[in-house]
Amino acid sequence: MTTFNHLPTELRREIAMHCTLESVVRLSQTSATLRALILSDKHILSDAFKMYPLDLPAGTTLDRSPSRYLALCLKAARTKERLWSADITKALSPLHHTSVPLPEIVHDDDVAGLHECPIPQPPFIFDDIIVYWADQGPFSLIIADLTDEERRLDIDTEQIASLNCQVRDGNTTLRIAHVSWDGCYVPIVEDYDITGDYFRELLHFRAPPIEGRGVLDPLIEGETIFIANGSSVYMFNVRDETGVQLQLDGVFKILRIRAHPDMQSLIVEHVDVDLHSHVHIAVISIPHSTSKLLINRPDLESTGLWPIEVVSPIRKLSYSDDLMPALPLPPDEQIFSMIALAGPQPSSHSDILEVVQYSSQAASLYQVKHMAISPSSWDITSRVIQAPVLSHRPNTRVLRLQGIQMRYSDFATIFLVGERSGYGLYVLRTEKSGEMGWILLDISAVFGNVREHFDDNIWGFDVSSGRLFLYDRDELHVLYY
Repeated sequence: MTTFNHLPTELRREIAMHCTLESVVRLSQTSATLRALILSDKHILSDAFKMYPLDLPAGTTLDRSPSRYLALCLKAARTKERLWSADITKALSPLHHTSVPLPEIVHDDDVAGLHECPIPQPPFIFDDIIVYWADQGPFSLIIADLTDEERRLDIDTEQIASLNCQVRDGNTTLRIAHVSWDGCYVPIVEDYDITGDYFRELLHFRAPPIEGRGVLDPLIEGETIFIANGSSVYMFNVRDETGVQLQLDGVFKILRIRAHPDMQSLIVEHVDVDLHSHVHIAVISIPHSTSKLLINRPDLESTGLWPIEVVSPIRKLSYSDDLMPALPLPPDEQIFSMIALAGPQPSSHSDILEVVQYSSQAASLYQVKHMAISPSSWDITSRVIQAPVLSHRPNTRVLRLQGIQMRYSDFATIFLVGERSGYGLYVLRTEKSGEMGWILLDISAVFGNVREHFDDNIWGFDVSSGRLFLYDRDELHVLYY
């Protein structure tokens, strides 16, 4: 009988090319021969990586893989297996716990209770690099390395209304796009080199002021930045210094924007002027040419400096927010409400759009519905999962409705907390395939078992690395599960 080891090398390599990350890692641990086979062709690990991506160290890519590439993949596979196979009836304890001082996280030292402290915005996490900003004056934007206290940059800024980050240029450059209030709302783009001993600014781009009614987080698509605001999308190119304001006809408010995978159009989720209870998914064409802008002019205060183009969205489908039942109703008539939408998504990660809804029963979570939408065919795959039994954890509620960051998939994550920290923290993981599952995390290492009012101290859960981020006064706590 022929075994895998007896197959020709080329055939074994071809089989390995179609394996999941977990299977490739297991093969590498089977024998020295199979380990050598996997390491002999970087495409084997790279193809498996694309199925379950993880953050790579700064300066490394799939083409310039890190020296410990296989070890990183092994760690990711073990983390996924541990989280995916966790017993929901027993809280998963962290493998280890670290804390990092963040002295600028809270500026009011006289606040008595933690639950009364100013709540910092959730950070952006890229491997060991964290980007966060103070939401209370004095305002600042901070880039820090979680493994090196000396590697940190504090940037004075005005109050930030919205912000998004992206690591680009072969994982060497951090691009930060944000809208700040400086007497008017101003889009700003900054690039930083993250590969050296310190973070070094490479670019500072200041666009003309924009209207400030409900500014969403910027969408970064290469050199082009999109900022949704009310019923308009501001689009500008950092390299060409050109831009345009796209006014969407008949739209009341834009909820989320995505770059279509073909990069010829934008996917826009919005509500109309005449019906706010239904969310529409539509597309608008991206203009091929735009006009020159007046840039890097702090003296400009007028929002009338953008050329305007009125566009009509092409509607593809709609779904109800909360007024129409999404499933056959239980006796007390369950109604599904839309979970707050995740952030903007670039074209390389928009092959699946995710919408998550939930229903409640007696003030507790009852069911969660996950819809995966294909922007090429506009087909919808829908699945429903029951909430965990929470009778022994009173006052459990939906806390936060997304994970740390949406780089590869939405990974929409719901946190459920009870009235005391000893009840643990429920997390719902979702995948592009529509698979869902609950995880129960033990957080007593930070908050003990009786702490109340701890929900605002939860920053988020990074599914790909199994890291939970919590803050306590001026410290960031990282729990590794």
